[in-house]
Amino acid sequence: VKFRKQILDSLDKIKFNNVYIAGHSMGGIFAILCSVDIFKRCSNCNVNTVVFGTPKIGNEIFSKYLGILNKDSRYNLTLVANDNDIITQIPSTKYVHPNVVYKKFYMDYGNITKNHSINNYNNAHVLNSLNKVNIRNIS
Repeated sequence: VKFRKQILDSLDKIKFNNVYIAGHSMGGIFAILCSVDIFKRCSNCNVNTVVFGTPKIGNEIFSKYLGILNKDSRYNLTLVANDNDIITQIPSTKYVHPNVVYKKFYMDYGNITKNHSINNYNNAHVLNSLNKVNIRNIS
């Protein structure tokens, strides 16, 4: 809560048009929540968020809400997940991934830890697949 207030207060003092947010794992969850906060706070800015290897966030209602936000040209949320990353499959009940651009790939790096590692999300295969995601060009 303390950091949220500091971030939002700082953003109120700065004039900006575009915000870019990224996160991995639980950091991806915080990136999504932060993106919604900023989008609701700043009516004239574009918020672009890409998250990697996040657990499922929220229930079906929250998922639909993010899907509705993602239809607004000023809000863009993309999830990137390795189908072999167990973290993207939990929790297994009642929680769902948001109804947004969801870019999946399959790579087996040999164990659960490596399959979830940010280093393995940052490779040519994954980055090339991201190039095919329609991340809105904001000038």
